[in-house]
Amino acid sequence: MKLSPDIISRGYHLLCPTGDRTLSLRGLRISVIANLGTTNDDYDSIDLSNNDIIKLENFPLLTRLKTLIVAGNRISKIANDISESLPNLTSLVLTNNSITSVSQLEPLFNCKKLERLAVLDNHVVAVPHFREYLIHKIPSLKYLNFTRINQKEREESNTLFNSDKRDKLLAEMGYTLENNNNEDE
Repeated sequence: MKLSPDIISRGYHLLCPTGDRTLSLRGLRISVIANLGTTNDDYDSIDLSNNDIIKLENFPLLTRLKTLIVAGNRISKIANDISESLPNLTSLVLTNNSITSVSQLEPLFNCKKLERLAVLDNHVVAVPHFREYLIHKIPSLKYLNFTRINQKEREESNTLFNSDKRDKLLAEMGYTLENNNNEDE
């Protein structure tokens, strides 16, 4: 089912004690994200958990949105323009989806304000050096999979992926320079 203006208007509209406005569209069998422009960018948080979403795409410019929760879907693709559509995104919960490779997370490398990312219960977490690589590629991250990133871990990740072992590590991850346009940054 495509997300429609009617479904959005019938969603749960919550005001948190912190003053943040949340739109909850949980468990509505939504398969395609659409029509979020009808929210008029009025929400700090949108919860689309427990739906049937396969692609994280079709977001209009939502400058107010800071938190996006899409746990329990079937997401395997993230739109390349997510950083442009959601420029102030600080928290993204992608737990229990269908992310199998680091390359599927590549669009998040451009999310300059992303501080919290959760991808537990996805096959990608079993990829060797997955955590270190994401810490290296998304310097703004403070928490990965609900665990704080400390300075030592950040330094070790940067050292690891700035070393002459980088190409070998990427190959172990199933990630080659041919499918990674941002590697020489």
